[in-house]
Amino acid sequence: MSDLASEAIETFRRVAAALERRDWQGTAALCDPVSLRIFHRQLLEQFAPGIRRELTIDDFRRHQPDMPIEVAEYQFSQFTRHAAERLARIDDEVAGVGSLQELAQLDPPEAFARWLEAHDPQRQIRRLVARHPETAGSREVGVTALPADRLEPLGAVVEEPFAYVLYRRSWAVSNAAGAAHQDEFLKRYSEEERAWLRQAGVGLVHVATLRRQPDRSWRLPAEHSFLQGMVWFGHTDIQVIATDESPSPGAA
Repeated sequence: MSDLASEAIETFRRVAAALERRDWQGTAALCDPVSLRIFHRQLLEQFAPGIRRELTIDDFRRHQPDMPIEVAEYQFSQFTRHAAERLARIDDEVAGVGSLQELAQLDPPEAFARWLEAHDPQRQIRRLVARHPETAGSREVGVTALPADRLEPLGAVVEEPFAYVLYRRSWAVSNAAGAAHQDEFLKRYSEEERAWLRQAGVGLVHVATLRRQPDRSWRLPAEHSFLQGMVWFGHTDIQVIATDESPSPGAA
């Protein structure tokens, strides 16, 4: 393996280690600075008012001219309500940030670190339980039920200014509670299906792209699909089954 490929793999290992110990600032420090500035700009655009043209009731009816005005008004009110709620909860996307002004004052590495923290499923589950206490008794909700994510580099190909690191994602339960949760999840499958699912947990292979820096070091791009959706960022399937479920709206 060439020295350049070895250096790229070493950078990848450092990122994986930082993520495993939930060192968000350390992870951001290993990201490409240009991509960090772009990511920060995109976050500001996401929450800044007036960036996108305001929708109107006519917009809802434009593609469905036969839509009753009452239906259009209802959909419009729901859309504006959800938009307002989203803007009121910037902290859901960027941890510890309560306003657009606070977000703008962060430097790009700190903004990305706060974004990583906000998308940590441990934090998301705690926030979920805080907002919906009725879910606390669910067997499906709990930090101990989350698998431990591992990233193992398998090799690298260098094509300046980029390096492509092939890596395997795998999961492993870290304690008895996690093992019990996994067994409960798998018991509805046949023995052959359980074996397949267990093998799939250690066989997923992905490619991470790193970019060469002016100082000749390697850095990963900061993006919303960071490392193609690790357990922290996109691949966690959290099912919420409350002990006493409330009927859905409109249910008989």
